[in-house]
Amino acid sequence: MERAARNTALVYDSTADLPGGVEGVASRMVSLLVQFGADTYRDHVDQTSDELYARLVASPVAPTTSQASPAAFAEAYEQLLATHDHVVSLHLSGKLSGTVQSARLGAEAFGERVTVIDTGTVSVLLGLAVIGVGELLLRGTDDAEVAAFIARHETEGRLYVGLETLEHLQRGGRIGKAQALVGQLLSVRPILTVEAGEILPLTRVRGTGKVVGALVDQLQIGFAGRTDVRLMVGHGAAPEAAERLVAAIRNVRPDLEAPLVVSIGAAVGAHAGPGAIGIAVGPRP
Repeated sequence: MERAARNTALVYDSTADLPGGVEGVASRMVSLLVQFGADTYRDHVDQTSDELYARLVASPVAPTTSQASPAAFAEAYEQLLATHDHVVSLHLSGKLSGTVQSARLGAEAFGERVTVIDTGTVSVLLGLAVIGVGELLLRGTDDAEVAAFIARHETEGRLYVGLETLEHLQRGGRIGKAQALVGQLLSVRPILTVEAGEILPLTRVRGTGKVVGALVDQLQIGFAGRTDVRLMVGHGAAPEAAERLVAAIRNVRPDLEAPLVVSIGAAVGAHAGPGAIGIAVGPRP
């Protein structure tokens, strides 16, 4: 069956860091929840990213995050299906969150009119997947092509992230194999990646100033000579670092389109912490 922007809408969770939606395609973002003690906030809705990071630094209470409810997804699907035949729903890795399961439960009442997909990714790499599927819908596609693109995106896409500290990732219980880097000297900055939906240690550098260079090095190592990719840069209350990263990318890869730059939302930022900066590289559809 043909899927196109005129008959198919998009739903995605807020870890994609695309609160403005997808241009030309009917879409809804469903927010994960961030909790500071008794206070609960919807990611990218109830707090700006800057407010979240300021509170993260000042609060003695470590925040927790949780997936949106099945009812929140069902509401989004119902709204979009009033004007569209089908919804494609894209979500972060089920290994990192129960979000995709909530989406599946919310989709049960709509049968085959909703397709829920675990992209195996998170944050700005998920954002690139959402943008890519949007492009497919704009030019006309089908279920097989969407599934093939997501499979390519999961296999070929890469997310490289430099953190100021592993403290927030460790407190949030999402540290995975990056635990191996805990206990390093304070001047050491970890560089992480996500593979098969799991956070993995990649390398480490000494000093914040070297993080940008390390991220660009990973881009060069993994994607030298490839021009069929799109980039997105995300930052946690670190716009100056994001600007430096974009400039460094443009210096070594002027053949690529300038990266889209976004602020990492509260759901991811609660674990990455302030000062985090990352680059996602994904294939174009």
